Amino acid sequence: MDLERAIGKFWLRSKTVLFNALVLALTAVVEFGDLAPSLQAALGPKWYGIVLFGVGAANLVLRWLTVSPLRVRSADKEIDRRARAG
Repeated sequence: MDLERAIGKFWLRSKTVLFNALVLALTAVVEFGDLAPSLQAALGPKWYGIVLFGVGAANLVLRWLTVSPLRVRSADKEIDRRARAG
């Protein structure tokens, strides 16, 4: 078993985390920037609903594709713990 599978992957390697960070950044630019007063006003009610549905669907697909958890411990601590355990 490889180390990443044993201890989980670094959070920046998570497609789900990166996708959600991108969604947050784009939302912040649209909502708080000078691009539009709000996302719904920029897209219109129909496309606003479609975009929100798409974001939710993309998150479900990414979650379904994810097979390894995020790392909650550093690799060094996990290696030390495994070495002490024998």
